[in-house]
Amino acid sequence: MSTARGEPGPITAGGEPDDAASPPVLELIRDAILSAEFVPDQRLVEADLSERFLASRSAVRFALMQLATEGLVERIPHRGARVRAVSLDESIEIVEVRMAVEGLCAAKAAERVTEAETAELRAIGVRMAEAVATGDTLAYSEANRRLHQRIRDFSGQQTAVRVLEQLRAQRVRHHFGRGTNPERPAASLREHRAIIDAICSHDPAAAELAVRNHLASLLSGLEAILARKSGSANGSPVPSRRARALVRGAYDINVRLTPDATSRGADDVELASRFAEVGLAGFVLTSGYFPTAERAAAVRSAVPGIDAVGAITLNGSVGGMNPVAVELAGRSGARVVLLRAPDADGPEGVTADPIQVVASDGQVLAAAREVLRVIARRDMTLVTGHLDPAETDAVVDAAAAAGVRRIVVSDPGTTSERTGVDRQRRLAAKGALLERSLATPHTGRVPWGLVLEHIRTVGAAHSVLSSGLGGPSGPPAEDGLALLADRLLGGGFTEEEIRLMAVQNTRWLTGADDRRPGA
Repeated sequence: MSTARGEPGPITAGGEPDDAASPPVLELIRDAILSAEFVPDQRLVEADLSERFLASRSAVRFALMQLATEGLVERIPHRGARVRAVSLDESIEIVEVRMAVEGLCAAKAAERVTEAETAELRAIGVRMAEAVATGDTLAYSEANRRLHQRIRDFSGQQTAVRVLEQLRAQRVRHHFGRGTNPERPAASLREHRAIIDAICSHDPAAAELAVRNHLASLLSGLEAILARKSGSANGSPVPSRRARALVRGAYDINVRLTPDATSRGADDVELASRFAEVGLAGFVLTSGYFPTAERAAAVRSAVPGIDAVGAITLNGSVGGMNPVAVELAGRSGARVVLLRAPDADGPEGVTADPIQVVASDGQVLAAAREVLRVIARRDMTLVTGHLDPAETDAVVDAAAAAGVRRIVVSDPGTTSERTGVDRQRRLAAKGALLERSLATPHTGRVPWGLVLEHIRTVGAAHSVLSSGLGGPSGPPAEDGLALLADRLLGGGFTEEEIRLMAVQNTRWLTGADDRRPGA
């Protein structure tokens, strides 16, 4: 006997309508939910749905039961059905699962992709670029959906595809808006291109990492919303418990605090107490203007158990490349020497001669070489500061020749000191550690994907994590290392790699451990 459109089919032995006749109204309601035509918490009245989709009440009822099993609909006794709202906590879990499963699909697609399929992926990438250029967000969204779908198709991973189809039902963006993703199409286009390039190059590892990097931006946005709802400082993301545990015992080698000649976000004693609460070992107390060894000693006395590390920056206020100032700082307990701060010519209203480290012929100046000899003799840590790439090369060579054991190249990904990844690898081969600061990608100066790519290429053994925080805005400094750890976890780095960069390398640089990890 035939049935009307949308009517349930014959009842099977399991007590359910025959699947051959039931999908039409089921698919129509599902599509309306997935397209956000039906929004979270909206009531779904059987009579209204029956009239709208020209289906019987029994067909609608069965469809709602099926959608409830998929997690799209919530059925409430004596109150009917409604579109199920997804909580923030659940949304974060969904994205974390997607990172793993979609990463797997991308890796498998890279292994299996054909020439015709690579051409199709490239064509989708072109459509995405055109949509960004014309500001066509709908076209971009459709191309985005198509790209992810085709990657799943090419993977041949049917089980993974079924899992993703279930997760697709929980449309995180539709529940929390496009603002959950801090990367707008122009930025996310770069991430999608990285995915396409890796798959078309038959590089499974790169494809998986590119997908994880792409979804990490959505995860970060959700965590920011969660932080705002829970009253986190500055509306910043809240580090995960896992990340907190990974960075326990670490030092932050790059924070700026009061007292100082310019405005900062927290004073050093206050920060030391907060570091103790989250299980961090200490921090390097840096200033662009004053030696901090005496202040660090006061902080250690005020907050027992936290190791505040004194430092000196060789800017105008200490006479530039001044070996006597370095010697006296070392005798006072300073363990870190920075060659040049961003505002090395002095704070507003104060002038000083420009600080030179390298001569116009590329040779390190005699005074700077004497500074390096003092650093080596006192076994202090050299931080290159804001030198340009050529100056950094010359200084690292001279430092190694002088016998300096601990060398840090300051945040090589920043716009002003942008150091290419090949040069970073050469510096690492000379024994330098490359600083990876949270503040640089967090403020948008460098894309997250580029930072993660550089760490992966140069290697965790040659990288050291820092927050770069302490200003009047941004996340709390005590959260910096853990937030960076969360990003790295999302980017596919192992717990061992993160602990090496955050804990072992920072403890060696600050002198808490005398032997370099892996040496």
